Amino acid sequence: MEYESEVKEVRRMFLDEYEANKELYDEVDCKRIESDDFYVKRFIREKNGKISDAFSMMNEAMKWRKEYGVNSLKHTDFPAEFFKIAELHNYVCDKNNIPQIYCRVKLHKALPEWREVYKKFIVYIVEQAEKEAAKKGTRWGIVFDCRDGDVFHVELDLNLFGVKTIFNYYPQAMEYIVVLDIPWILWAIYKIINSFIPAQYRYLFVFVNKKQIKEKLGENHIPYYVGGTCNTNCHLFYNDCPSLEQVAETFQLKENAVKKMLGHYKKYLDEIDQNEKEKLKTSNNNF
Repeated sequence: MEYESEVKEVRRMFLDEYEANKELYDEVDCKRIESDDFYVKRFIREKNGKISDAFSMMNEAMKWRKEYGVNSLKHTDFPAEFFKIAELHNYVCDKNNIPQIYCRVKLHKALPEWREVYKKFIVYIVEQAEKEAAKKGTRWGIVFDCRDGDVFHVELDLNLFGVKTIFNYYPQAMEYIVVLDIPWILWAIYKIINSFIPAQYRYLFVFVNKKQIKEKLGENHIPYYVGGTCNTNCHLFYNDCPSLEQVAETFQLKENAVKKMLGHYKKYLDEIDQNEKEKLKTSNNNF
């Protein structure tokens, strides 16, 4: 096995640290490190086989996971509207069995009051992709649908949070970063974000148009809004998720936070509701 001795040593070093400072770590993560050679190997590969560097990266990642409460995040921590809108969502595997995340740039609006909620949601979505990839022994990919995107749809602080989180705490995680139809006005934003991505990972970017994305990922493996024919609905309707008002109260947001959120997203929510009604009507007629 590649890095067999290194895996054993990094694992031993971390488990010794865990035993000495259990309060700093989550037992769930410790058990994964104990049993998952592939996971440990990701840190070693990231540091080119250097044991001490791999251990340091793993140690920092595990502390962050405990501090951020990563393993405790669940869909009921977030408003039902987040899943319904599908601005950022998990999706089925592509034609090569790689789990996918999709981000629809044009749907976003910078709402500072909601930034911390969005950050946790990003981590939640990444975790879902991680879990699916772990089952398959693969990496996962992310697709940015940039069509009709503008600078007003970009929240740089949120983008950089995502970049730093993934590359600092999820080594060797991504198979690709597909960018669909990026308009010229967003190239400057891309260059800023790209400068924060480690040089050895910039090859992950693949720029495609609507025809090429079908070839890259498989037409029957991508959602309808990018021209796919996959029947899996990206708009999830959770009945057990809290309302926007309840989440705002939990995060102690300002009184007008919900109003601002709905002011931006209401037209998209109404459109989704209308589409679902039409689907149901068509289904009933066919029956």
